[in-house]
Parts: sequence; structure tokens; C-alpha cells
Amino acid sequence: NGLPPPPLAPPSAAELEALHFGVSPHTRYVHVFASSTSDVSMAAFPPHELALDGDSCATTRREVLRRAASAFLRSWEAQPAHCRPFAELPCTLASLPQQCEGLRQVINEGRAHSRQRHAPRSA
Repeated sequence: NGLPPPPLAPPSAAELEALHFGVSPHTRYVHVFASSTSDVSMAAFPPHELALDGDSCATTRREVLRRAASAFLRSWEAQPAHCRPFAELPCTLASLPQQCEGLRQVINEGRAHSRQRHAPRSA
């Protein structure tokens, strides 16, 4: 019929809550995934696009995803730098603090194990 497909509707509130996000360690792009097991991102936003305020009434799917990615990036940046998950460990906005805490615990356990392995041995 030659007509372009209709634009996708913006995600519902439930779909937004289920979205997973990951930040590229090299480019700082925020990737948006449908789930934690998705191999391909639905969208990716460079940092300069996430810094834009945009129209507060925008209702396109891309704009809604961009706003969600921007909120995730702000929360991600508020976490301690040494335990921020990257794109290989996508998570929801709601689960980000727990994922950061889990990574922090793994890092601390690794450090403790390393100190124990390299501690002077008593005679």
C-alpha cells in the first residue's frame, strides 16, 4: 500500500516500569531494553540528548523513552562511581540502587579476599 507504518504508541506506565537500562562504559550512551534478557536495545541515547529538557507535553514513543533514559542516567550518576552497572548488566530504574549495592558487596568481598591472599604469613 506504500504508506509508512503508523508510529508506535508511547509505552504505558507498566511498560516504563519494566524497561531495563544500561550505560555504555565507552560512550555513556544510555541503552533501553525491553527486558534484562534482551540482546538488542530498543533505543539508545547519547548524553547530549539526555541533557535536553524538550517539550514537557511530548508524547511520542521516542520522547517518552528519552525521558525515562534521562531519569535513569541521573539516578545512575548519583550512585558511587565504583559500583555503577554498565550496559552488560541492564536493570530497571527501581532496581538500580539494589544492583549497585550488590556490585559494591562483590567488590568488597574481592578486596577482602585479595588482602587475605597477600597478607604476611605468620611463622
